[in-house]
Amino acid sequence: MLVNVWLFKQKMWNKTKLKIMKKLLFVAVLVLPMMAMASANMKTVEFKVNGNCGGCKANIEQAAHIEGVSEAEWSVETNMLSLTYCTETVDLDDVYQKIADAGYTSEKLEATGSSCGSKEAESGCDSGSSSSGCCSGDK
Repeated sequence: MLVNVWLFKQKMWNKTKLKIMKKLLFVAVLVLPMMAMASANMKTVEFKVNGNCGGCKANIEQAAHIEGVSEAEWSVETNMLSLTYCTETVDLDDVYQKIADAGYTSEKLEATGSSCGSKEAESGCDSGSSSSGCCSGDK
């Protein structure tokens, strides 16, 4: 009798393990291709955007962060903007235009608005500074 109970418990445990494995396999088959497709639509590019300080950094990154952009990181030292975006929803020309509208010249467009890096504000900028706010109020 004791052996029969033990065998029954083993059989039930094996069925439970099998159900769990089936569910995990189902999730893997469903989710993994979706994750691969999502990452295939993401692209990272770098391009030059002129600026001077931490205030410029905040303004440039904010301007570049349109819908579909997952990451925008501008370097004060190199003046390079690293942009990670969805290729299906973002047109890079829109990003260049937003940056120009915020007052920053990129390798593709001249600035159309005034910025932290404008001639009036440059006297207040410390071009080597990475701290935010040296001229962040000048926009």
